[in-house]
Amino acid sequence: MQSYKRIDVDEIRRSFPIQSFLQIRGVNVRRSGGGYLCRCHLGGHDDKHPSFSIKGDRWVCWSHPGGEMKGDIIDLIMIMYGDNFVDAVKRLRGGML
Repeated sequence: MQSYKRIDVDEIRRSFPIQSFLQIRGVNVRRSGGGYLCRCHLGGHDDKHPSFSIKGDRWVCWSHPGGEMKGDIIDLIMIMYGDNFVDAVKRLRGGML
């Protein structure tokens, strides 16, 4: 029988601050109130004004043509790379960003 190692997904979420991930990718993220703002970088639209908001470990983009999008770092990885949940967690754990 195959043995599986339990992964602490909450620890992974805490280990990868969304604003740091975006800054490493060259996104201009600025402080705003109790969080951060930047232009939406998810594609599909020309974001002229910051519409991507980060508060704690959650983000929301309210100008995306497909409607409001939101989530955590894992959701963001899934959207950006086209990964499923398991592959997004593996990507974060393996540093393949």
